[in-house]
Amino acid sequence: MATRTISRKIIRKKINKRKNSKKRRNRRRRSRRKTRRNRKSSSQNRKLKRNTRRKKMKRKRVKNCMDGRPLRRSKRIAALQGDDYVIVDKDDNYNLFLSEGLKETTADGNCLFESLSNIVKIRYGITIPIQKMREYIIKMLLILVNEHNTIYEWETLQFTYGTTFPITDYPSFMIKNQVWGGQAEILSFVELFNIPILIKSERIGTPEQLITPRVNTILTPENPSIIYHLGGDNELGNHYAYNGSNIDTISIENCPFFLRVRDDKSLLVPIKPCNEYKTNTGKECPDCCSENTERCEWVKGKKGKKGYCKDKENIILSDDEEEDDSSIKFNKDKKILEESYKKVWDVKKDGLILAHTYFTDSNKTIRKIKEYPNIPKGWWMSEKFDGYRGIWNGKDLVSRTGNIFDIPDFFRKFLPKGVALDGELFLGRGQYQSCGLFRRKKPKQANKLKEWEEEWKGVTYQVFDIPTKDSDYVFEKRQNSLKDIVKRSKMLGNTPLVYVEQNIVKNNREVEKIMMDVINTGGEGVMLRAPNSPYVGKRTNLLLKVKPDFDDECIILEHILSPTPKSLENPETLTQKDKERLKEVKCKYTHKDGEEVIFKIGGGFTNLQREKKWYSKNLKQGTKITFKYLGFTENRIPRHATFLRVRDE
Repeated sequence: MATRTISRKIIRKKINKRKNSKKRRNRRRRSRRKTRRNRKSSSQNRKLKRNTRRKKMKRKRVKNCMDGRPLRRSKRIAALQGDDYVIVDKDDNYNLFLSEGLKETTADGNCLFESLSNIVKIRYGITIPIQKMREYIIKMLLILVNEHNTIYEWETLQFTYGTTFPITDYPSFMIKNQVWGGQAEILSFVELFNIPILIKSERIGTPEQLITPRVNTILTPENPSIIYHLGGDNELGNHYAYNGSNIDTISIENCPFFLRVRDDKSLLVPIKPCNEYKTNTGKECPDCCSENTERCEWVKGKKGKKGYCKDKENIILSDDEEEDDSSIKFNKDKKILEESYKKVWDVKKDGLILAHTYFTDSNKTIRKIKEYPNIPKGWWMSEKFDGYRGIWNGKDLVSRTGNIFDIPDFFRKFLPKGVALDGELFLGRGQYQSCGLFRRKKPKQANKLKEWEEEWKGVTYQVFDIPTKDSDYVFEKRQNSLKDIVKRSKMLGNTPLVYVEQNIVKNNREVEKIMMDVINTGGEGVMLRAPNSPYVGKRTNLLLKVKPDFDDECIILEHILSPTPKSLENPETLTQKDKERLKEVKCKYTHKDGEEVIFKIGGGFTNLQREKKWYSKNLKQGTKITFKYLGFTENRIPRHATFLRVRDE
């Protein structure tokens, strides 16, 4: 058998190969061990970071809004009841609040304003940012101090930082982000949004406190919203939370102060200027920060852009930015707030209440009504205004025939949304000749537009009724609602809306006496309204007008012809008889002092008297006629003149 010989070279090669294989195997093992260690370390790090983050969030939730120190929540504390100390379970109140629907807020100094923002969202369905809510509340606080000193006195308000805080610096200090609020801010919120607030405290023995509006008392809801004041007797801290359970929603139209604060750009909160901002821009700091604040920082502009002042919460506006109210988002699903005006009454379709005359003839015979045999006893009486009838249909101000009046924007903002009003556009007694302003369209030129708006500032809207189809909504109830509407409008500023006073009369003698008093002071007459009467969209005996009729004589100068409106609809069928139809007559009237005036008479003629066959024979030029009128205008022209009869020679 032959013996196989192996060279040393081959042996060495096999040995090296075995060694290299072992090295590679060990290298792979070390790599796998290292990977496992890294994975374990990474997992531990992530877990450690997560636990640290949770601890920070927990500390943040319970930290004190006042000085940042954590609350010491003990299970059981000693509370004073009577003369003895007893051991009570401290968490009883907090657990009770949780069962009621307590919702926690971030304890960063904005907890109160965050709670109030959530309450507004629940009650009105609108979302207001926290800093915006803070600004609105401070503006409302300034209104209460400046305009309602008889109800809220600046010195007696329970300010959050004590009465030693400078009064002039309080608004500029409170407007800052993360400055915690208290009693004064809650009072301002209650008036601003017309929401009563019930404050429940976690402290043992502290009674509940109900805060209701004192100025804005229009349609205040009965159910209050709840705010929780947290922090026990033996604990440091003042923290606010709110009740997040559903509650009855109300209309934002009950908040005239909010509408004023939101829309009036002249209401500004005094802010201290930022020195750094003024140094970089040469301008005063916007309403965002004050000097010597730790949260304010200057941001340099990038790529040629201007720098701006900014805080850590990105709430501060830059130099070129403007405050945008679009941050207030409306909840369309709840349909509580409607930004656009909506038409709620159609004059052409639903009609308009019109009055009969109180006296049926020249002998002053009182009109007889079966339902009211003792007329006018117990009826409501008001002044009859000599202006233009105006009906606010919820969207536009229209005439009795349905024509739309052009009104300025400042006039429109005082008119309520979703409510119809019936009234009179009035310039004053004896100013009927100037009422042509109401027929003028809105000018497009800037200078004429300004003049037109200035003329409208002298117009008042004398409101006396609310058009409605609800027969149970009687006159007395409508008057109470009308008073609230006018009162709410006054809170928005210098309103043109004026409530027409209604007084009950006892007999006809009182009616005639008051009527003559109105006439002697330049008025037109009085109106009588039946008690407990509905609104009727037609001429009715439930509304009567009382005014004197003066009669005198004049001479006919000229006939003015015009076809009937129906014949104008079909010009092809227009006959010679239609073309010769009498429209009005031009007359000459001579005053007692000898002054002569020319005027026209178009009313009082019957259809027969308007035919050429009659007027060409009886109303010749130079004929004397008797006419009725209601006094004289500024130009001494007979007002509301109507034909009565041809004078008998």
